[in-house]
Amino acid sequence: MSEASVISRISETLGKNRIKSIQNPRERRVNLEIEKAELKDVASILKNEGFHHLSTITAQEDSDVVEVIYHLSDGGNVVNMRVALPLNDTSLPTLTDVYPGAVLYEQEVNELMGVEFLGHPSMGRFILPEQWPRGSYLLRKDKGEPLEKDEADN
Repeated sequence: MSEASVISRISETLGKNRIKSIQNPRERRVNLEIEKAELKDVASILKNEGFHHLSTITAQEDSDVVEVIYHLSDGGNVVNMRVALPLNDTSLPTLTDVYPGAVLYEQEVNELMGVEFLGHPSMGRFILPEQWPRGSYLLRKDKGEPLEKDEADN
């Protein structure tokens, strides 16, 4: 299926009021920007439309927002579903009930970027050591303070 068909299918299924923007940056890629409140519904709709595979969840800090990106595939095309969160409210509903494989990806994004996934079944340490300070997120510019050297050596 072509990117134009994917864009058309997504636009028709979701309706214009649920999409902030939709773009085709390159072959077999569609970038879809949505509001936080639409995340769970849009993810469910995309899964029903054939985007069954969540390959990963990534996040990046960009000026005054943390952008969380869900990389979904239908086997031939990738939809990068983007949600921008203000730095003072980095919470999203979990998608583990829609995409069970989101469990580890959400833990990783939580630990490294400080995004809280509400309703996550087992949010705990995944990558960083237990002694890593709570509220310090390794990949955040505003909250990425590492451990002191003597603490890291213990």
